[in-house]
Amino acid sequence: MCLPTKHFTVLYVAIYRLLETTMYYTKFLSTLFFSCLLFALSINAQEIDQCAKGKMRLNKSLNSLKNTAVKNVPFSISNLEAHWEVNPTQRQINGRVVYTIAFAKKTPSFFFNLHNNHSISKLSINGTTVTAQNSGNSQKEVQYNFEANTTYTIEIVYNGSPRVNGGFYQSTRNGEPEIWTLSEPYDAQDWWPVPQQLDYKIDTFDAYITYPENLRSASNGLLIESTYSNGKRTDHWQHKHPINYYLIAIAVTNYQEYTFDIDLINNRKLTVQNLLYPELFDQQKPDIDRTGLVVRILDSLLTPYPFEDEKYGHAHFTFGGGMEHQTMSFMNNFRYDLLAHEAAHQWLGNLVTCGSWQDLWLNESFATYLNGASYEPWSAFFYRNFFEAPYRNAIRNPGERIFVDDTTNVNRLFSGEITYYRGAMVIRTLRYQMSDTDFWESLRYYIKQNQNSFARTKDLVAAFNTITGKNWTTFFQNFIYTEGYPLVDVYYDINVQKLLSRCQERTNSAGASVNYNINFPVKVFFENGDSTEVSLNTGNTSTVLNEFSENILKVEIDPDHFTLAVYTGLSQPLSLEKISAYPNPNSNGLYALSIVSEKNIVGTVYSSNGKKIKQVNISNGTLDISAQPAGKYYLELSVNGETYQVPLVRL
Repeated sequence: MCLPTKHFTVLYVAIYRLLETTMYYTKFLSTLFFSCLLFALSINAQEIDQCAKGKMRLNKSLNSLKNTAVKNVPFSISNLEAHWEVNPTQRQINGRVVYTIAFAKKTPSFFFNLHNNHSISKLSINGTTVTAQNSGNSQKEVQYNFEANTTYTIEIVYNGSPRVNGGFYQSTRNGEPEIWTLSEPYDAQDWWPVPQQLDYKIDTFDAYITYPENLRSASNGLLIESTYSNGKRTDHWQHKHPINYYLIAIAVTNYQEYTFDIDLINNRKLTVQNLLYPELFDQQKPDIDRTGLVVRILDSLLTPYPFEDEKYGHAHFTFGGGMEHQTMSFMNNFRYDLLAHEAAHQWLGNLVTCGSWQDLWLNESFATYLNGASYEPWSAFFYRNFFEAPYRNAIRNPGERIFVDDTTNVNRLFSGEITYYRGAMVIRTLRYQMSDTDFWESLRYYIKQNQNSFARTKDLVAAFNTITGKNWTTFFQNFIYTEGYPLVDVYYDINVQKLLSRCQERTNSAGASVNYNINFPVKVFFENGDSTEVSLNTGNTSTVLNEFSENILKVEIDPDHFTLAVYTGLSQPLSLEKISAYPNPNSNGLYALSIVSEKNIVGTVYSSNGKKIKQVNISNGTLDISAQPAGKYYLELSVNGETYQVPLVRL
């Protein structure tokens, strides 16, 4: 039986001691150990998939409620003050929100979203009572003569029963009531009145959460104060960093708190506050204790943790994955992959937020990639094996493009195969095209240029162009805006200590003709047990020679999946002493030959069963069997006294 990740150390020690005391079971125990190890890797990889699929489920009944049209004149919110009263035994919320807002232009209206399950009992602007009109899609319009660059206070008092399967969850867990929220992408309107659009951030946020005093609350920022009255507790949470609407969250249940400090570089400290289900505390505490490892690595690879004057933390919730609420991720468990994925979002997703849901990959692909990259400093084994699952999932869907055309299609928006995994493999491919120094410096530059704001794919391209001094526009056009991924034939010939190779890009997985021209690795194994790596390019159709001092045993084409491509390795004679045809196989029956001669060279084409098809002159280096049906053939010819039989495959 394979055990969960948290038992790895115990399992390893037990197996190691057994191996020391008996050699009889060595083979069995080794198989068991590595089976368990790979199983646990599979479990951890599934966390990302659960997160993606969970967000799809949350939005499955929201089609009629989505706000896809931004109607507001650009505005800024300097502060949001929110008062929420909840009781986890009831699906009910009483709220009062106060916006301190200013508009960039004069405008007669302000639009916000609030689900129709809620009733507004008070609405005022600078103390003057106004009314809100329904404008469809749970959107409300407040008509008022707003002047440009003038500060207004908009107060909204409301109450209601949030819809089931929306952004507000109320349930019972082991007899304990709980509520929690998850607003991404369109569910904030289920529990509070909010302009549900991606073009603004709230400069500072104050939440006052009132609930039964025997419980605990979780939210963004710091817990400033708790007061008690009539059996109720009110917590004041304060966050003094720009935050987007969907990253605001609250939760209330019988939490047990576990808080500790971690050391960061340059003598910095960060408080990690965790609010956990008591029944899972002992079981999951060892996993939570790895938060320091994860955050230290990300803090070193990227920029300093952006909210270190407040905290990073976690709150348990019963969703099947995690959600990167700013400064406090809501988590179902604390396995390493989920821990790292949500922590990475604090930089990419929170500090820098995608400027449109069309570019959601800038959030999710980077969090997925950085999850894998976080293994690199401490475990070569886990780093090497992590990208097997992203690669396998990335190539599962041959069509589609990473850029999202229809943002109302939540299943497509949160596609694990495309938005999470394929995007992560694009980032891994991008890194392989340059030095590690350029990659990490470019990513840090991108974060610094867009921090506390929003970014689109063009902003990422600009950052990499600036730092590397190269133009990456075509790379992103091919991988982000174009459907599919590369399909490449790699022809190679091993001649003792020589490796000759040639590449041929086919139409890509979606059937499009795209010139990717990406570098990719080939691992060369020698007879003495050593190995090395050479880099080839998918667009190089000329024969490339690599010479070594040791005899070559075999080659593997990108075995660790450093690039997003499907490679077909074809062992064929490519040297000048031999003759080969390429691309082979192909679908049109037209081949280029590795020989060109001023003399007439006549060959004979045979079917696979030896039947003569026709004679051909191949002096110009080409062969045409387009008139023949799909099947296997071979070309026989004699050159300088040597007889050659060149295999041909027509698809």
